[in-house]
Amino acid sequence: LKTQDFYQEQLNSINGKKIKDYLSKRGFNSKIIEDFKLGFSDNKPSRLLKYIQKMNFSSDSMKKSGLFFENEKGYFDRFKSRLIFPINNRNGDIIAFAGRIIDKSDKFAKYINSPETPLYNKSKTFYGLDKASNTIKKEDSVILVEGYFDLMQLVQNGIKNVIAISGTSFTDMHASIIKQYTSNIYIAFDGDAAGGKAAIRTGYTLLKNSIDSKIIDIP
Repeated sequence: LKTQDFYQEQLNSINGKKIKDYLSKRGFNSKIIEDFKLGFSDNKPSRLLKYIQKMNFSSDSMKKSGLFFENEKGYFDRFKSRLIFPINNRNGDIIAFAGRIIDKSDKFAKYINSPETPLYNKSKTFYGLDKASNTIKKEDSVILVEGYFDLMQLVQNGIKNVIAISGTSFTDMHASIIKQYTSNIYIAFDGDAAGGKAAIRTGYTLLKNSIDSKIIDIP
């Protein structure tokens, strides 16, 4: 929670204005940004590290958090210069983060996720499940998307039975979790060739787990 607060404070600072403008251009309103607790990590490589060090966490717990990486010069913030998405477990507890670059000139990966930690197992995690679970049960169906933005756009437009896979491919474990909520699954991945192939792979995994799914053909 302290890390989430830190990222939200950064988004609401002067440094975060660029990120807010970007989100506005992508069509996101202030309510959806607040509901999903989006944040920002600026380009200072150790700002979060110094913030966390003041709270007297053990070095071991800081290493296991996945928030930092180590090189020959020491420890640095994993998500610097990125828009931040908190990732929750199904109970709503924060267990990881994802970071997205917004400057196309950056040569880094567009998205990075926390590495697997004692709290975060990517094969057992869906982004948005904590918010969508009641609606999924009520409507007896779920829409599965690939990205955080895809999910937020649907939720903002009133489609709330939606979840996203988080930093990995769809797995048998994902299928077993979905079965606890519904057997009616709609796959809505990107409309390009890569998205089509991923949708078919996901459909096979669901079929292998005795779940019949439908693929939504995105234009």
